[in-house]
Amino acid sequence: MHCWGGPIVAPDQELDGLAGVLSAALGAGCRRFVWPSHLGADDPGGDAYLSACAEGEDLLAGAGLESIVIRRALTYGPGDALTRRLAGPAGDGVRPDARHAPLLAADLAAAVARADARDRAATRPDLALVLELAGPQVVTAADLVAGLRGAVPADPTPLPPTAAALYDRDLVPGPQTLGREGTPLAAGLARLGGAT
Repeated sequence: MHCWGGPIVAPDQELDGLAGVLSAALGAGCRRFVWPSHLGADDPGGDAYLSACAEGEDLLAGAGLESIVIRRALTYGPGDALTRRLAGPAGDGVRPDARHAPLLAADLAAAVARADARDRAATRPDLALVLELAGPQVVTAADLVAGLRGAVPADPTPLPPTAAALYDRDLVPGPQTLGREGTPLAAGLARLGGAT
């Protein structure tokens, strides 16, 4: 499971990190590789971060080992740098009416564990799954930012331009998206508030 990086990491670093860990996994004889990509990677539309995710997905699909890619929605959680930045002034820079289905990090972790547990006994070198995972509600960026501000300490660090551009987009789940039964935003924010 490779989970370093994310939207606040430069897209080229995200891709380099994935390639490095994949190379190490292949060298070590790993059978399965699980990686959280991002919702929208199937249609990057010129977005640098989503383009890097699409390249990463292609890299995994051609690697010759089992791969499970989870295209996740905007993910938030306690102690997360992106969450704290969105709670700060950087959140004001995101298009307020952009729509997202925020996903609590604990729900992503549970989905990754479930995906990895499937078919564990079977060897399937042709397996290259791509799953989409989003939170149960679609909300505006303005509503998400307002909720985060009441739940976590703000970080004044600005979002990198690639992350700001990513979250200016509507990144809502499509009909094929799994996991819409996750934690509702109000409950997720309450959990964040209890974790700080």
